[in-house]
Amino acid sequence: MKFGRQPRTFDPRIPHSSAIRGARKKVVLLPETLGRRQSLPADLGMMKNDVLGCCTVAGMYHAIQTWTALANPPIETESDDNVVVTYAQACGYLPGDPSTDRGGNEQDVLAYWMGQGIPVYPSSGSFGTTVNRLVAYYEDDPRNVQDIRETILDCGVCYIGFQVPASLMANGIPADVWDVADDPGPIDGGHCVILVDYDKVGPWLVSWGRLYQMTWKFFGAYVDEAYGLINPDWIRAQGTTPLDMTVDQLKAQMAAVISD
Repeated sequence: MKFGRQPRTFDPRIPHSSAIRGARKKVVLLPETLGRRQSLPADLGMMKNDVLGCCTVAGMYHAIQTWTALANPPIETESDDNVVVTYAQACGYLPGDPSTDRGGNEQDVLAYWMGQGIPVYPSSGSFGTTVNRLVAYYEDDPRNVQDIRETILDCGVCYIGFQVPASLMANGIPADVWDVADDPGPIDGGHCVILVDYDKVGPWLVSWGRLYQMTWKFFGAYVDEAYGLINPDWIRAQGTTPLDMTVDQLKAQMAAVISD
């Protein structure tokens, strides 16, 4: 199990959900519990995050698994080869050169996914690759639990980054529920995961190929970036768009980001 999220950056061009949600008149009544995790398999695959610091890329492919499992089954699980290819292209990793295994920046990885696309194999088993592109993404304020819950509801996943206290891996393997320890110890690094569900205790996440839960207290103490990801299959299945914006409006919001 490895970490690999580089420190967060700040890009004012990325749409911020607080501004969009604050301008609308609609009041969203969120359920206290979603219960979506029961529809996900127990083993989602490491996506090479046991040997590489590729968590920012593993999170992308875990998001694809989640969307297909919940909205467009059967679940689509991509190969480790695709994970390594994307890690190389989006983060500069050179296979066989450990010095280049430096992880990735979440905003850079998301911009790459939207602009260049990432390789995926069709679930039909046909040869060759196709490219999966993110339609858009937006930033959430991790201090606003209401926004985070709404993003999980609307987008299917929330892509987050957090600081990892030494207490999380005190025994080499994280506990099933991540909470703030009395003696958390130093920060051991940064990690990227996707949130797929929530309840009163806190959000449920996918990391290192399986489901864990972090308490809302842990979330508030260590998470410092969060993003809603816009996937067309999810939108079609749900019949609604995140932030009450059309797909074209969401794409327009991202025009400045992908112009680089």
